[in-house]
Amino acid sequence: MFVVTKVDRLARSAAHLHQIVKTLDKKGVGFKVLNDASLDTTTRTGKLVFSILASIAEFETALRKERQMEGIAKAKAKAEAQGELWKTGRPVTVDHDLIKSLKAEGRSVRQIAKEAECSPSAVQKVLTAA
Repeated sequence: MFVVTKVDRLARSAAHLHQIVKTLDKKGVGFKVLNDASLDTTTRTGKLVFSILASIAEFETALRKERQMEGIAKAKAKAEAQGELWKTGRPVTVDHDLIKSLKAEGRSVRQIAKEAECSPSAVQKVLTAA
């Protein structure tokens, strides 16, 4: 028996979920979802419920993605309206000037990383970009 807590956490689409369950079925393994006792592919009713819920899970994932894209578009529009440059990704938290000045003092990459409170690889990236 293959057990999961939520269907939408297992697969990216209904087709992918069906593929997983079909593979399990070929191996003689049943599929059961803990949060929904009626979802058990070892029964006819469970297979029907599985198909319906797989489609709903895919729909919810699409809605979530759509809301995320709307939020990004709003944030981008807000930044542009304020005359700011829109950037994707995490904000920079490494102090480039500190790293460069410590290197100019002759400190090692490890010493710089410790003082700048970042990883040695982050220090290397800053130094090679300079």
